[in-house]
Amino acid sequence: AFGPNVTTTRGMLVTVLHRMAGEPAASASAGFADVAAGSYCAAAVDWAYEAGITSGASSTGFAPNSALTREQAVTLLCNYAEAQGLDVSAAADLSGYPDASAVSAFAQDAVAWAVDAGLLTGTGAGTLNPQGTATRAELAALLERFKKFSSLSKRLFDRLLSRPGCFARRFVLCWGQETQRGIFMHNQNEAFLHLNDALPADIARRRDMGDLAGALQLIDARLSSGVQPLLAPRLEAERLRLTRLPYDYPYTRPEAVALVRAEWPGFTEAQFDALLDGGRIDWRMVDGELRVHREFLESLRIYPKEAPGLVHEAVDNAERDAVLARMEREGSLTARITLKASIRALVPVAGQEVQAWLPLPAACPQQSNIELLDCTPGGVAAPEYAPQRTMWWKTNGVGEFSVTYRYLFRAEYTAPMSLSLELAQPDFDLEEQPPHIVFTPYLRALAARLTEGGANPAEKAKAIYDYVTGQVDYRYQPAYLQLDCIADQCAKTLRGDCGVFALLFITLCRIAGIPARWQSGLAVRPGRVGPHDWAMFYLAPHGWLWADCSFGSSARRSGEDARRAHYFGSLDPWRMVANSAFQAPLTPPMPAWRQDPYDNQCGELMVGGRGLDAPERAWGHELLDFTLL
Repeated sequence: AFGPNVTTTRGMLVTVLHRMAGEPAASASAGFADVAAGSYCAAAVDWAYEAGITSGASSTGFAPNSALTREQAVTLLCNYAEAQGLDVSAAADLSGYPDASAVSAFAQDAVAWAVDAGLLTGTGAGTLNPQGTATRAELAALLERFKKFSSLSKRLFDRLLSRPGCFARRFVLCWGQETQRGIFMHNQNEAFLHLNDALPADIARRRDMGDLAGALQLIDARLSSGVQPLLAPRLEAERLRLTRLPYDYPYTRPEAVALVRAEWPGFTEAQFDALLDGGRIDWRMVDGELRVHREFLESLRIYPKEAPGLVHEAVDNAERDAVLARMEREGSLTARITLKASIRALVPVAGQEVQAWLPLPAACPQQSNIELLDCTPGGVAAPEYAPQRTMWWKTNGVGEFSVTYRYLFRAEYTAPMSLSLELAQPDFDLEEQPPHIVFTPYLRALAARLTEGGANPAEKAKAIYDYVTGQVDYRYQPAYLQLDCIADQCAKTLRGDCGVFALLFITLCRIAGIPARWQSGLAVRPGRVGPHDWAMFYLAPHGWLWADCSFGSSARRSGEDARRAHYFGSLDPWRMVANSAFQAPLTPPMPAWRQDPYDNQCGELMVGGRGLDAPERAWGHELLDFTLL
């Protein structure tokens, strides 16, 4: 068990920092008499001493089992940040705190930095409480804030490049001198941060009527004039969306009807209109006519009552149900999983620079023992804690890449309604993240209605989960770059796929004051591996829990209330987590248009400086071994 109220020791924090750094080995022992060789924190203490993160509690001892005070925690964290190349020079004025004089001399600078950075927020009584001990829950909250503070920036990379032993310098050196000079080159994908800016009315009207060529002509004219530079990112994003739209919506109405009739001969035009108006068939206007989404038939197969003439896949859930039942009995299940991921270009690459990114399992609460077994030569793995972890290659004329890895995935079972909770929640992971996690008036009103009367955060989160899984129906989506304000639109259309479900849940939780965040990667089952997204939510003092609203909605459709309840608080052992953040950069950032600027489950390719779209590449995942332990 996590033990949120357990007091943290000095050895515990140094061990956490060591793991965050990638568990580098020290060249020699620190020589502290109270740290036994082979103890759980010995390697971490040796590393921290060598890196200048700690000098010990005395000249001969580290005091690994002593309770960690708040000022000691931020001092170690400040030293760690500086060792990693972060700027820790900023300092807050502590004179406004009544117990500022209680801060020890050695901790003055670190506490001032931590307050300025928002890492140390004071107690409910308005004090710093520097000599108070830190519980595991408090330390977890501190590390969550630090994770946001330490997001890679130009200033950070400048510092890292000057440090001979750090990962980032080694990484950038292998990236090449020319990339060092241009490491912070213009990243086209940042244009999607402006997606909620309204388009000029003439462009919007042409787009909505399906006159894509006319809309593109107007966009190009505005961009070439250069008179509206602040509008340029929004126009560039829309230009990409319009050029890619026909791929997502290829079928005319007659073609779509013919595809249905190939399986369901008696299908009528009136039935097509009913499915269209009922939101079962997704469509857009392209070249002045209605075009239907390429996966519309697969969306219809999910609802046999509304499309009884289509072939519906028979699903045997006996094995899945048995595994979930075992997980609930035993409290957790662990799987050892070996996967091979691959990607290849479908366009000529001879004589051209090629860069590739493939997802890797990331360090997270569920995953451990991550091993990289094999890869195409030249691959560089991102740190295990990268927000969208990848293996990266930079080559010339090579068009196919692969990586094989093994990891342990541990799925814990938790029933959130049985937890003893605090009414007050932490203040991390509560912010808006435009363009898709946005607190619109409609979502604010919806969150207030759903959580009204909730006695504690678990009840509020459950009300949100019940709404999302009970009201939103699954429908295959176009590339996410085609979607506007995803959470708000999902709440209004009541249609979405796994990632859309997750973003609506996250947004409503954050509005209700419940920390929530993104997690995604793969659903891994023998015989089937594919992209999947879900959400995490935080209940103090317990910590992080999970919500898979897509699987919950599927259980509701099939009348399986027990399975629906399972995915509020818990997952299953059939996962690979690569991503802990939505719309985060790859490592290194991909400067050209990504196929998916928000998430990364299939990989990305860049040939001759241009990002490849879906029809220009092929990707796959091969399950080599799956063993429940």
